[in-house]
Amino acid sequence: MSKVKAAASWPFSIQRPPRSKEINYSKFNGETVMKLEDKLVKVNDNFTVYMYDNGYMLEISGRDNNEDWATAKILCKDLDELIVLIKEASSTDRD
Repeated sequence: MSKVKAAASWPFSIQRPPRSKEINYSKFNGETVMKLEDKLVKVNDNFTVYMYDNGYMLEISGRDNNEDWATAKILCKDLDELIVLIKEASSTDRD
């Protein structure tokens, strides 16, 4: 049986580019959070709505209170809650 040599290590390290801070705001201190303004002070000009069997999720990015990039993911149990969040997002300052 021949022995297998370990592959030589790379002469450099591969680093990922910095990412925006991703925050899951669906639960905060055990209570459901439904206000976007508590999470982001400025929003990007787009957002994504995910449809699930038991509700919806709004994913939106922007700037938090520290002016850092952040992504908020907020779960909604029904369409009415989702519409409230979308209206709030459309009235929030844009980044």
